[in-house]
Amino acid sequence: MLQQQKEEQRRQIRQELEKDWQRQQIELAAKRKEAAWQSYYKPSPICRLDNVRADCANEHMRARRAFEAEYRD
Repeated sequence: MLQQQKEEQRRQIRQELEKDWQRQQIELAAKRKEAAWQSYYKPSPICRLDNVRADCANEHMRARRAFEAEYRD
């Protein structure tokens, strides 16, 4: 009985470690993607000064769509 409890504890620990590892991988992938986006998209000088303009929002959306279509982790 004690052996079964130890095995169950080990299994639970392995599962938690696996979940932690997966969470870390997801976070790293998100950070890599954000860094790639930051180096990919450079707003025009006018949009750096006034990013609430409609043409700047459109520029950003077009760039984001293109980035998403091209991005591979």
